[in-house]
Amino acid sequence: MHKDPLQLIPNTSQDNFLCAVSGVKELQSDEVCAADKSCLTVNYIKKRICALEGSSVNISSKYSSSNYTKSKAKHWSRIIWNGEKEERMNVLKTDHFTYHEDQEKQINTMSIKSVNQSDSAEYRFRHQDDNTSQKPGTVLIVTDIKVKISPSTEVTEGDRVKLTCSTSCPLTNNKNYIWYLNDQLLQLPEHQNKHLVLDAVTTQHAGIYSCAVNTQRDVRSPEKTLRVQSSSLMIGSSILDQINGSLVTGYVPRSYKVAVIKSLLKKPSLDPDVLANYRPISNLPFISKVLEKVVVTQLLQHLQRNSLFEMFQSGFRAHHSTETALLKVTNDLLIASDHGLVSMLVLLDLSAAFDTVDHSILLQRLEYVIGIEGTALDWFRSYLSDRYQFAHVHGVPSSYSRVSHGVPQDSVLGPILFTLYMLPLGNIIRQHGINFHCYADDTQLYLSIKPEKTDKLVTLQTCLKDIKSWMSSNFLLLNPGKTEVMVFGPEPLWDRLDHMITLDGISLTSSLSVRNLGVTFDQNLSFNSHIKLVS
Repeated sequence: MHKDPLQLIPNTSQDNFLCAVSGVKELQSDEVCAADKSCLTVNYIKKRICALEGSSVNISSKYSSSNYTKSKAKHWSRIIWNGEKEERMNVLKTDHFTYHEDQEKQINTMSIKSVNQSDSAEYRFRHQDDNTSQKPGTVLIVTDIKVKISPSTEVTEGDRVKLTCSTSCPLTNNKNYIWYLNDQLLQLPEHQNKHLVLDAVTTQHAGIYSCAVNTQRDVRSPEKTLRVQSSSLMIGSSILDQINGSLVTGYVPRSYKVAVIKSLLKKPSLDPDVLANYRPISNLPFISKVLEKVVVTQLLQHLQRNSLFEMFQSGFRAHHSTETALLKVTNDLLIASDHGLVSMLVLLDLSAAFDTVDHSILLQRLEYVIGIEGTALDWFRSYLSDRYQFAHVHGVPSSYSRVSHGVPQDSVLGPILFTLYMLPLGNIIRQHGINFHCYADDTQLYLSIKPEKTDKLVTLQTCLKDIKSWMSSNFLLLNPGKTEVMVFGPEPLWDRLDHMITLDGISLTSSLSVRNLGVTFDQNLSFNSHIKLVS
């Protein structure tokens, strides 16, 4: 048979009762008066208060006898324990300690203004006729506030740092904290409150940190300095060692994959107060670009040696450029015209193509199409994973945002990885016998037919449908609103061929001129429009 853990404890007054957990006198119930008895009871609104140093505190007790109301001899005592013996000291009314009473609700409150560490104690409310009560009162703990940095105040770029706004006890009235960096208030998400977590610290995060309770901003913690050492300056580790270490292990350090986003006005004449007038600019660490240049050199050699390039892709290849792409397309169109053929050119437009690349699909391309495996494939997997970015405005960094898709902006590898992601597109177009040429995310299709064979345009229409389907399955978005069409041939055919091509249910209207890789095309291929534009 188990002994009841609760026991009834009579007060020194035979009419007052309360109960408590056996052996734990601090855990006591409210005091009650026996039925039909007129006795004095005192209960405390809060048994324990944790308050921030410098704040003001109210300690309240509720009494239940009319005698308490009539009597003027009410006071608070401060209890100091000397071993097993308690010592009582009456709390005198001063500017620091004040009393307030609500006789209607029978509540007496002691207010302590601007508490300090010496105010930490147990406080009891007493009536002149209640000299023997041993019931615990309200325990006040006054705490300071400080910043703790883990694992250390001196770290290296890429390390994970946790800053904690620490108090010696859980604050009673407030759990919302704010953070300052170099005296500037940080704007943080809700989950970053008492704890400020920097997943991959950079030199931008170095500085002087302090914290405060949101409702008591005037009581701020002492400042603490976080020092961040650049990974490129690590003692005993040269740039060559770091690059070779990354290639051998197939691992890209986290600090290499953190981008700083800064905003620049698109034009100096634009209104700086309008957010839409800014262009986000991504900046990666220089050591990351050095490493990527080494990888790009080896990757291009592999592609060249194994003839893995798309034949009609002019982007990011040696001896290829926008000029070679334009020369190829223009020459084909002029030859078709010399043979009496009419041609239709379709310029496909992709929405944010570089930002929507799926990493899993890209890694599959690298493995099964390009033939990259082992440590090299591990390196690309590490390169694409665990990437972050943060904004930096007026010297204050934002919280981190994970980048889970897209090729990295401002990177050396990004453009070539995108062209490899697009490799299957060429084979889809070839299946329909359509001519094409690509430059990065710019794809142009063109079909030349005899004037009386306009029904052949069905092939182009089917090709566009298959292209859209492939792009959708690869998380690329074809934009019908910005996709352009141009007809080259006798003027009477322009209207006849207009609106014959649709994309996603939208009829594509032929344009009189289009801008193709920076050059303005007209329907006669005279380039007069372009000459006027640049002259």
